[in-house]
Amino acid sequence: MENIELSYILNGKLEKTGFQVGEEGEFRSKDGFFILKSRSLVNRFQGQHISLSLHFSGQNPGASSLELETLKVDIKAPRLQSALVFQQGYQSWSFSVAYQHTERDLSPALEFLRYNEENVYTHHSGKFGDFQTEGFMALYSEKDKKGLLVGASSADGPNQTYRVLYKPNGEIHSLSVSFGLYCNREVNVNAKLDLGSLDTYEFKISPEEALENFARFSSEKYARPTREMPTPRGWCSWYYYYTEINEDVILNNLRLLQEKQPGLEFFQIDDGYQKEIGDWLLFN
Repeated sequence: MENIELSYILNGKLEKTGFQVGEEGEFRSKDGFFILKSRSLVNRFQGQHISLSLHFSGQNPGASSLELETLKVDIKAPRLQSALVFQQGYQSWSFSVAYQHTERDLSPALEFLRYNEENVYTHHSGKFGDFQTEGFMALYSEKDKKGLLVGASSADGPNQTYRVLYKPNGEIHSLSVSFGLYCNREVNVNAKLDLGSLDTYEFKISPEEALENFARFSSEKYARPTREMPTPRGWCSWYYYYTEINEDVILNNLRLLQEKQPGLEFFQIDDGYQKEIGDWLLFN
């Protein structure tokens, strides 16, 4: 890890502090309030497995309110020429795409789409050679026939947003990860905040194979028995009615399916039963 910066709001004012190396595996904030503890191991890819936790130093900042924002950590940039960058979307409505370094990472022009398709806390500059991706980042150079994948290897910590900046000649200028601490904003002095872990994976295989390897590696912690069963047959309201459903529509389709398609294994009432997305208590 290289440069480290923590952003937080102290008594209503945005503050930023850097960190300096303390004892082994510790970084102390320059304002004296925080300690970042790091534990690094070698993973199965012969890369780094880094676990991080943020602690208060015990020194009282004199805060009536303290809210954490982000922890940004610079990562040593790989030597890759004109590398493609794979951008992972934030959720199911987000795009996932591979960019050339000469392209731009643009947010949707319409504000409501930014809320529907992106992490609203990630601000895309729209400048050439500046790319951000959620959860992990994969870089691959066709010229060098090698790449780097770096990303969250567990779901135990806050969201990780990765950013790469390119030089005009295609060399990588910088690579960093930001931990979104918004879900843990209000914290107590002397509290400990686990940030989860990240892994680095340098590869000389196809990027598709590397992504499969990393996905398999990340899923092992949450392994479940393989279920050998045929794909279930059923009906879902979304694919015809979208959000335009009501009780009469549902009951009518249930009756028709009983008559014409007996033996279906599920009947799914999808998005549209609620007044607004995420408003689970008000029904149509």
